[in-house]
Amino acid sequence: MRVQRFSLLAALIGCVATHGSVLAAEASETTKLHPAVEKNTGRFEVEHIEYVTDRTVDEVAYALESATGDVTNGRYEREIASAKDKGDFEVRARAFEADSGFMRFLALDFGGFLSLMGPPTKVRQYTIGNPLIAFTMLKYDVQAALDVPVRLIIYQGKDGRTRIGYDRPSSLMSRIGDADLMVAARKLDEKLAALVERAAAP
Repeated sequence: MRVQRFSLLAALIGCVATHGSVLAAEASETTKLHPAVEKNTGRFEVEHIEYVTDRTVDEVAYALESATGDVTNGRYEREIASAKDKGDFEVRARAFEADSGFMRFLALDFGGFLSLMGPPTKVRQYTIGNPLIAFTMLKYDVQAALDVPVRLIIYQGKDGRTRIGYDRPSSLMSRIGDADLMVAARKLDEKLAALVERAAAP
């Protein structure tokens, strides 16, 4: 496992990743904001984690999907709409979380179109989480909604080995500056690491 630390600029036009580093790009200062609009920017440190394994991309993806519940294709939205109260929603959420405690909200296969545009490439992106876990952070500050559920990628590196990468959730949420939220975020770190290590292990 490798951990990389990046400094990010929370700017309007976001960040561009290049050669294992993150380059901060700022919106043009010549753009005039409406008088009623205020823009704030800030810098914070993010830890990027990458696991390397001899398992194939397909094997790791299968292991990850087997350990997470499937709420893609609108299932999550339907469950929320059907829930009568907090208790009912918790029961419905538990039914989808699988033994890892996570569920899949979105799965994207980038390899499909990348292989049409150039050399065959294997890259899959997953958005995973759990609304009950998310609540343990959101109850302190709703800004955490920017970082949960979490995203991770599984891809084949240039050396042919499979890599699983993601940004450590607590490092993303460190910008909020809430100590109680960070305690909950670090628990999410641990659960996410356990899931990824499980998927990466032979």
